[in-house]
Amino acid sequence: KKIKNMKLVVFALFFVIFCSFVVATTEDIDGYVKTPFGLIKKECIHEVDSGSLIKTIKDEYSEIYSFDGIFQREVYHNMTTDCMRTISAPKSRVPHQWAAYSTSYHEAGYNAFLGDFSVPDVPAKKTFSEIIYLFTGLQNVNWVVNSPPPLSKFDIIQPVLQYPAERGENWGLRSWYVTINSHVFVSNEIEVKTGDIIFGNMTRVNETSWFIESYSTDTQQSTNVTVVNEDRLKIQPFAYCTLEEYYIDGCDYYPTQPIQFTKMSLLDENNKPIAPKWTIAQGYELACNENVVINDPTSVTISFQ
Repeated sequence: KKIKNMKLVVFALFFVIFCSFVVATTEDIDGYVKTPFGLIKKECIHEVDSGSLIKTIKDEYSEIYSFDGIFQREVYHNMTTDCMRTISAPKSRVPHQWAAYSTSYHEAGYNAFLGDFSVPDVPAKKTFSEIIYLFTGLQNVNWVVNSPPPLSKFDIIQPVLQYPAERGENWGLRSWYVTINSHVFVSNEIEVKTGDIIFGNMTRVNETSWFIESYSTDTQQSTNVTVVNEDRLKIQPFAYCTLEEYYIDGCDYYPTQPIQFTKMSLLDENNKPIAPKWTIAQGYELACNENVVINDPTSVTISFQ
């Protein structure tokens, strides 16, 4: 009996340690959590079920509804709380940054951004502090992490591929809506594997509402949210294809295969196809050979090695 009890104690201890490692993937110091747009205070991040509708009212609070329209809960926003940790532009290597990305601007704003992106191989090495985010995204202002905070209200909508997954050893897929002071909402995660093709979908529903979807063509699973915000979502004129990294210490911590953003389609304010005019940018003191290649308006490659 004593041996059996000892085994239970050892198992419980192992489980606690394992869970702390899983949390350590995204949690950082001082109560901030890694997200695909910088470090955000834990209390400002809200995970919701796929299919949820999030209605934000005057940036004061948000109402969350299930996919079938049933009210779930309210989230009140403390606008005096600085949810995002912001710093001035770095002059040397930093623990997290947009390492490589492309940008396209359309003054009147986009009404949709659709496209595929490939799931690369799993890196040879991993630490419990590193994380890789890969995504397409639409923003209302041209601002990236580790830059001085914007003067106007900021948001980004984004279908996101991340490694490692929030729960598991493979890649994870979720849909995000990130602001600085009006909190962060993210759909529940689905696990995806190397070789899968992800369909990213950001489509305007009406003047102040967007549908954000991350869809696995391999498993035919979708994780998505619809967001409504009258103060922020009226115009999204900046489009991105992005590699964001946290605590990557060298090439072994990256995939060997590049990520291919393909079959990309953007619609203008009149829902007519528009060819993006991509420009490229990189971060500071890169960990490896992160790079962006514009193949054509519909195809962008981000390589790691």
